[in-house]
Amino acid sequence: MNNDSVSKSALHGDRLATIDTLVFDYDGTINNSIVLYAPAFKKAFDYLVSLTPEYVVEAGYRLDKDWTDEEISQWLGYTKDEMWSTFMPNLPEGIRNRAGQMIGEEMTRLLRAGKSALYTNALETLEMLKNHGYKMIFLSNCSVPYMENHKELFELEGYFDTFACAGAHPGLSKADILKDLIDEGVLKPERSVMIGDRHHDVEAGLSNGLLTIGCSYGFSRPGELEPCDIIIDQFSELKQLFNSKK
Repeated sequence: MNNDSVSKSALHGDRLATIDTLVFDYDGTINNSIVLYAPAFKKAFDYLVSLTPEYVVEAGYRLDKDWTDEEISQWLGYTKDEMWSTFMPNLPEGIRNRAGQMIGEEMTRLLRAGKSALYTNALETLEMLKNHGYKMIFLSNCSVPYMENHKELFELEGYFDTFACAGAHPGLSKADILKDLIDEGVLKPERSVMIGDRHHDVEAGLSNGLLTIGCSYGFSRPGELEPCDIIIDQFSELKQLFNSKK
């Protein structure tokens, strides 16, 4: 953690000591998802160029555009509807659905080929937190198949008590899904923390009264994490913040 983050964690020390539930975003927080998303996105873009070049140009992109990971990562953490509404809002629904399906299928193929990469010490950190008795919640804007594939590959059920994703709650924001979990008694906001790398995570935590930890190593854009109570530069820093259970 940088000096500012250290001072913030000290400021929230009393509240950190009362935390019993950790709510985690997944992509950009635990999983370095650009490894899968970038090649899948490029494949879908090539498909759109071949099929509907007029819509590609209308959206402001060159037909021969060479996408960088930095450019592509702006959509990580978004729901599929949010992504398409900012990427190519006028694309016909049928073509959009096929391109979206192509992205999902390619990411699954790459995942099963062993191309996925969790952040350094991610599972080790989750195991330590679980062993310390913290309740762990998975909360992502991903689809249900994506969540299930990652659950199987990384045996995430051994770490998380509850799984929730946008694909299982159409039309609801991450903040809405978190509120529903609170209303269902899955967690108490005053004893919980939201951990993530994008503004969806910050908004979900703050709007529901949770302590909020921003992950600077993920895919946030400038200013997105400023409202967070604490900012960490590596996932493993959570071991310092939650090194014992009350």
